[in-house]
Amino acid sequence: MKSFAKVTILFLFLISLTACYKDVEYVDFNGANVEVEDNVGVITLFVKLKNPNFYTIKIVQSDIDIYLNDKHLGIITTEHNVVLPKKSETIVELPIEINILDLVFNVPNIVKIFKSQELKLGFEGTITGKVLFGQKQFFISEEQIISL
Repeated sequence: MKSFAKVTILFLFLISLTACYKDVEYVDFNGANVEVEDNVGVITLFVKLKNPNFYTIKIVQSDIDIYLNDKHLGIITTEHNVVLPKKSETIVELPIEINILDLVFNVPNIVKIFKSQELKLGFEGTITGKVLFGQKQFFISEEQIISL
């Protein structure tokens, strides 16, 4: 009977931890790196994220499509687990794979995009995060207008 009470208390404690979840916050853009190899370009963005929670969060998988003025630009995928320590800010590498041939054939569209007064940057996809013993998949769909 005592072991059942201990398991019940542990279960309620774990549920309360997930109920206290706060969203990870974007803090700052810390630069980019560009590499090209075999018709595939990789732009690595360095982004500072803040984990306001009192527990570590691991991002175990992400597949996010990036759109520039509603035109598909590339895909963000994580090659390894990204660890966001508790109550801290961390710089995270986000590699974006871009097919160079798609860019070459879309040069008129790219010139048109950069001649406009603003850019519409969109992200859409899934991120899988892991906390303690639980794992959850989040769907994100974000769009921002950038004035030039």
